[in-house]
Amino acid sequence: MILFYLLISAMPLTRHPLWEKFVSDFTVIKYIGSACLLYAIAHGMVARERAPLGESWQMRCTALLVAWAVISYGIQGPPIGWALSPLMSYFSFLILLFVTLKIVDTPRRLRHVLWAFIASLSLASLYVIREWQKYHALYAYFRPGWVTGDPNYYTASVLLGIPLALVLARELDSRWQRLAMFGAAIVLLLGTALAASRGGLLGLLAGVIFLARRRRRLLRWALVAALLLPPALFWRSSPLERLLHPTVSDRKAADTRLALWQAGLDMIRRHPLAGIGLGNFKYEVQQYAPGNANLDHIAHNAYIEIAAEMGLPALFVYLWILFAGWQSLGRAARMEELPGWMSASARGLQAGLLSFSVSQFFLSAQYTKMLWLVIALSACMPMLCRVALAEAAAAAEAAEASAPEAAAAAAAPAGAALADFDPEMDAPLPAPPVRAWENLA
Repeated sequence: MILFYLLISAMPLTRHPLWEKFVSDFTVIKYIGSACLLYAIAHGMVARERAPLGESWQMRCTALLVAWAVISYGIQGPPIGWALSPLMSYFSFLILLFVTLKIVDTPRRLRHVLWAFIASLSLASLYVIREWQKYHALYAYFRPGWVTGDPNYYTASVLLGIPLALVLARELDSRWQRLAMFGAAIVLLLGTALAASRGGLLGLLAGVIFLARRRRRLLRWALVAALLLPPALFWRSSPLERLLHPTVSDRKAADTRLALWQAGLDMIRRHPLAGIGLGNFKYEVQQYAPGNANLDHIAHNAYIEIAAEMGLPALFVYLWILFAGWQSLGRAARMEELPGWMSASARGLQAGLLSFSVSQFFLSAQYTKMLWLVIALSACMPMLCRVALAEAAAAAEAAEASAPEAAAAAAAPAGAALADFDPEMDAPLPAPPVRAWENLA
């Protein structure tokens, strides 16, 4: 499991010189992933409870999406090597689902993975905060996030963890764990404020509103909103400031996105079933936007890009993956028999998935590693709920079986004291035989 935790810690650091260093044809993180795959196969062969891989819609639909991507890339893929193509990412995500389903097979392991998940995002946030501290004076409206790939994609990853950290800060058992999770939430929120993603702000608001939809939770989440307001309102390059008073660069970025979306919608209109080919959006976008000669970007909208490159059926499969993850997490969150931290974790991951889904209206975020980790954890939830309920039932049976023995053990000292005491002499006597004690009555 240590290798799996190491893999999670490297996921948001997409430009880290260690994890993204090429050794032969692959990066270090891919070698770690390969080692995790071997461990998952070995663990699956000896595990008592084997995860049914075909049970979850997440696994089925991901396999279908990968097969569709293989066909799309094989027929009309871009002029780049397969090792650097989006197809490699889809294979990696399918392997991640397999590995997670195989090794995250107990609630205890789920708890450790969630800690690694939050710790990984916190580490990435510390990198972002340090980058802003060192370089914010280089130019006005500086936005950190280089080591995480991009400020917007960093924010999309962190949105998956902020609601989880906030709910666990209330539900964990020990005080130091709650304080640690609350501190992690503060670090994630600060990093999000410095990254200043407008789409990320909208996604965060959607997640917080989802968590606060019940009246009894309104006060708590109003306090969370109060924590968000200072960096959102008073920072010069805060996401809210960029929404209300966009700079020239912000307006240019918005115009570029609109042109990209219009070109993507034209691609979908002309090629609704098969698309233009996996990975071809950036290379062919100018053909669908003749008035924008310098428009050579990705779509900056995951839904439009998937439909434009692989067709509307692929988009439907991708949406079904998100919906299946949402449903699995929602069912676990509603199970009152589960441990409090487990149902709260499901609710937090559900809110994070909603936040991410909103933010990827403005990003081509379908290749974000943390998203697919959350999808994999949601696929584990049905089996983990069964294991947790079985453990609770076994603990209850053990407690019932031990109750008579405990009562007898508690009564034994009292009986021994009465047997050793003579009320008439008011002094201890030698212990009488059992039969003699029975005749005393």
